[in-house]
Amino acid sequence: MTARRPEGGAPGPGAASQRAELRQRPDATGPPAAATKSRHDLPAVSGHQDALDGLRAIAAFAVLVVHVGGQTGFEYSGTPASWAVSRGDIGVPIFFALSGLLLFRPWARAILQGTQAPQVGPYLWRRALRILPAYWAVVLIALPTLDAAHAGSPWTWAQYLFLLQIYNPHPWWPGTGATGLAQMWSLSVEVSFYLALPLIAAALGWLANRAGGDVNLRAKRLLAGIAGLAASSVAFIVVIFHPEPQFWLGETLPRMTAWFAAGMTIAVITVWAQAEPGREGPVRRFCWTVGFSSGACWINRVMRFLGRISYGVFLWQFIVIYAFFNALHMKDGFHGGSYSAVQVIGILIAIALLTAAVSTVGYFCIERPAQRLYRLALRQRQGRHAQHMSARNTATPLAHGAVTAARRRGRSAANLRLPCRRARPVCGPLLPSAFALPSRALCPSGRLPR
Repeated sequence: MTARRPEGGAPGPGAASQRAELRQRPDATGPPAAATKSRHDLPAVSGHQDALDGLRAIAAFAVLVVHVGGQTGFEYSGTPASWAVSRGDIGVPIFFALSGLLLFRPWARAILQGTQAPQVGPYLWRRALRILPAYWAVVLIALPTLDAAHAGSPWTWAQYLFLLQIYNPHPWWPGTGATGLAQMWSLSVEVSFYLALPLIAAALGWLANRAGGDVNLRAKRLLAGIAGLAASSVAFIVVIFHPEPQFWLGETLPRMTAWFAAGMTIAVITVWAQAEPGREGPVRRFCWTVGFSSGACWINRVMRFLGRISYGVFLWQFIVIYAFFNALHMKDGFHGGSYSAVQVIGILIAIALLTAAVSTVGYFCIERPAQRLYRLALRQRQGRHAQHMSARNTATPLAHGAVTAARRRGRSAANLRLPCRRARPVCGPLLPSAFALPSRALCPSGRLPR
């Protein structure tokens, strides 16, 4: 549709800008806004994403809502409001999906874009330092104070310190865990996923790379493999109920894999959009549509901060709940406590503020120092690598100079006495092609100068 011209035939004020926009577009079709979009407008495939902090905060406080609802007994009152409270358990699948998205994304990039895949050792150390220090602090408080009758058992400590409690088919605790640690079953599932992910990524990468160099075919194979992974989660239900019910298996990774697969699927789509050939492929258009239609995922400063402390909110909430009820001599819903909706809202607000305060202290005193420890170890490792490479680069011209000086003096290179290292059969990889000599000519022992 052309711009209207005012009387006198002069072009309208928007005509020049429209012509400039059309010149920037490869053709005159399609919406003008599409021409301004680029790969930079697509979802990030590496680094921190502020938008996800808000989702973490929502998931953590949704879990807090359902736990406060259970402690007050309001969750079981049978009202529409209680039904909404009970649906706070949606926070757990959100956590699982975020883990699938963020942790599988580097492997998806390696498969589709040819980048380097994560090294398993550093990846596991980073996960351990992110998860275990704050978690161990909670266990060291909860078991002796809230489960004193069983705190003398080494097996109890071993199960909770190493997140093995979900694999006990006959536990002494009721429900999903020991008092103060009932929510940790989902953390055990998370750790199971962390350990299994390198193997899962290797299998999916093998499947995708069989498609050859076409990135679209590799992405489709990758998505098909993830779909099969999710289907195995549904099939595992048969194992839970046949030949007889084994409900404890419902809290293990095979049953929860579908949620991780959902996040892994998002990771593949975002990476695929970056690697897709052409300016406006269907996957890239899909990501543009979702990205420009979203509500920015609550990325204001408050939600970003709550997202940072969300892991602490998840860890400390039951300890805060029990401390709050004990300090005010309140009865829980299982021992005669009954609270109206207004009272439950007040209790929830108070506990949420206390949990946020405790989580903030834990974040700055435990979580961040543990993360700094990993970064410090990484910098030291990089420094040692840089020193090693500098030493190699220094040694190489020295060896070249010794060979050249020996030639000038008429000495045989075989008579040189240089520090040696094992070499490839043909020639030294450290020597440029102009100085490449058979390895025996450089060192009688078949070793090359360091």
